[in-house]
Amino acid sequence: LIGSVFVEVGAFDPKDLEKLNATGMCKSCNLIRANLAGANLSNSDLNKVSLIGADLSKANLKGAILNWAVLRMVSLRGSDLTDGKLIKVNLRKADLTGANLSRSNLSGAYLREANLTNANLSKADLTGAILTGTVFCATIMPGGTTNNSGC
Repeated sequence: LIGSVFVEVGAFDPKDLEKLNATGMCKSCNLIRANLAGANLSNSDLNKVSLIGADLSKANLKGAILNWAVLRMVSLRGSDLTDGKLIKVNLRKADLTGANLSRSNLSGAYLREANLTNANLSKADLTGAILTGTVFCATIMPGGTTNNSGC
């Protein structure tokens, strides 16, 4: 971490992955391209973590804290992020197909070009979120309506 900018490297730091597995916390960690598919990360503290290109498909992230995290191009297909804290998270080009984001706080989130096909955003907070180019198809929106604008 240099200032508030993450330095992107080729792969994750094995020590950071060990720390996450042992404690369920990994603030400001480098988990770039880590395979966390199906992982149980419920209530984990992942503030400012870098998960660029990581696989979190079908991961349990209920109640996880991902404020200011960088999740560009990450796969969160079928993941459960219910009650998650994703304030100012960078989800550019993230695949959130079928993800459950109900009651999550996504205020100020950067969701440019993210895929939210079949995602559940019911009761989520999208205040100030950047949604330019975001794909909505059979997406349940915060108010309970279904958005099919990108089908």
